[in-house]
Amino acid sequence: MDATSDPIRTVRRRLRALGVSGRVPVQELAQALSDERRKSLRLVPVTLPCPVNGAVLITRQADVLCYADGWRMWVLHTIAHELSHLLLGHRGTELGADDTLRMLAPEIEPADVRRLLGRITHSTAEERAAEIAATYLVGNRLLDVLPTEEWIGHHLLRTWADGLMLPGDS
Repeated sequence: MDATSDPIRTVRRRLRALGVSGRVPVQELAQALSDERRKSLRLVPVTLPCPVNGAVLITRQADVLCYADGWRMWVLHTIAHELSHLLLGHRGTELGADDTLRMLAPEIEPADVRRLLGRITHSTAEERAAEIAATYLVGNRLLDVLPTEEWIGHHLLRTWADGLMLPGDS
């Protein structure tokens, strides 16, 4: 049985392996994934082109989870959906088209991005699995606590140290 056929079971197993138990803030789950992947995982609120409301950019230096600002529970669900892609081991899309990347994140150098995990539709098995896992996470595992500006700011400072420029960097 793979992550796509039973995403909730897979997420439960992955959370146990990460040492995440009970209900936790998004930041705690992000930190556990960051530790496991041995690189920073940054959650960054950005303006995304419609109909995109979230994406994970996999770079050499860091994983950057971008999400559109909006209604609190929608934002939490979007972040959970993108984290679910990482929890489920989804491969995403290899980015060969620099124009696509520039549209999503014009401040990030296309050469630095290896893969994109994003939600535009629920037409693929990976997107459906991530949506099921996100619904489970929001309903059962994540506290209704969004990343604070202070937490986001701290992680963006670490971005500069890693040599990866993000929105607002100069």
